[in-house]
Amino acid sequence: IASTVESTPTSSVKPAERPLLRQSEVKRWLTCPVFWKISQKWVPRAERWTPHRVVGSSIHKAIEIWLRQAYLGESISQEPLEGARSILYEEFIKHEQDTWDFTALDTLVRKGYAKLKAAIEERFGTTTRVIAVERSFGEKGRVVDCIVEEAGRVGIYDWKSAINLDWDT
Repeated sequence: IASTVESTPTSSVKPAERPLLRQSEVKRWLTCPVFWKISQKWVPRAERWTPHRVVGSSIHKAIEIWLRQAYLGESISQEPLEGARSILYEEFIKHEQDTWDFTALDTLVRKGYAKLKAAIEERFGTTTRVIAVERSFGEKGRVVDCIVEEAGRVGIYDWKSAINLDWDT
């Protein structure tokens, strides 16, 4: 059976409609103009409540408090896991759902915090100096999780990112 549809990915879009965007957007458009158009209206899941999001935010809060106390010497009356639990509780009661149990999420937060804390302690050792935690930059309020100095070089950590910067560059 012969197809009446052209095989080019741009057959349904006129050349004048081609977007002038960054390379990844152009690649998406060239692959499938319809998908590109739909993706312009897509709202990330992070805007909705998910157990992953609330557990991650809670662990993040615990690590922030711990770093401020242990590395910056700040006097914070709240313990790291108390801070994590308050974030978890606020988000849990704000969003009605009957799938997840608060105690189960709290257990995940405690385990995640312990593992991330151990990994940071191992990575930082005694040679890394924490300069700032949760530092806001720019007009858009972008926040860097942790800025460190190691062997005369500055490094930036983002706990949820898969980016791994090379110290030599």
